Amino acid sequence: MKPNKGKAQVSHRPMTLMDLGQVMAIEKASFPTPWPVQAYRYEIHHKRGAICWVAEVPGEEGETIIAGTIVIWLVNANAHIATLSVHPRYRRQGIAQYLLMQGLLECQKQGIKSASLEVREGNKIAQNLYSKFGFSLTDVRIGYYADTHEDAFVMSLSQIDEEKLAGIGQIR
Repeated sequence: MKPNKGKAQVSHRPMTLMDLGQVMAIEKASFPTPWPVQAYRYEIHHKRGAICWVAEVPGEEGETIIAGTIVIWLVNANAHIATLSVHPRYRRQGIAQYLLMQGLLECQKQGIKSASLEVREGNKIAQNLYSKFGFSLTDVRIGYYADTHEDAFVMSLSQIDEEKLAGIGQIR
């Protein structure tokens, strides 16, 4: 299936067990060491303390296609972006931005004040996305990724701000 050109029409919803085939295809296309399917099953079954969503786009035949995923762990007053990925066919259409924005807005609704994440040192595209949202580099974890021994940049957002998020704009 061909992706839409430009900005995608995207919506999000909670991830279900029925989604795991498409979710794992995105994982395998996105990461050298994908999350195991058991990790997603755990997140879906133990919804308290996590946001576990998929982003959907319309397909050519009128069906919906899962184009991206996000998992955010809610720990005390902090959100931790555990994973964010978009299928390669649907990248550069604003889907990651949409998922991150919607996830942070949901965090704020739940009383979460700050957020953090790890990102591979070499993943400049993701670092730029997070910087756009106000995340800044706060630490480096040397050799964090076991598959490549690549360092992880810890990026933090000290205040989730709805006005700032609205300024980033949505993709609808």
